[in-house]
Amino acid sequence: MRAGAGGSGSPDVWSQAAVPMAAGDHICRRQACATGVVIPGCRHIRHLERPSQFLAEFPPFLASPPD
Repeated sequence: MRAGAGGSGSPDVWSQAAVPMAAGDHICRRQACATGVVIPGCRHIRHLERPSQFLAEFPPFLASPPD
């Protein structure tokens, strides 16, 4: 689940993540409706850097009911 962890060859994106992985994990544990999604190799502009992966995950988020 973590991009850049271990010897995957991808850069460690969590050093510059918009939301640090630890914070994202914490939010997902505390909020029953929260789902964490990692798009490997992305940094700050997910919808521009990896548009197909971003668009695959974004519609379900929009369709989910609010709390």
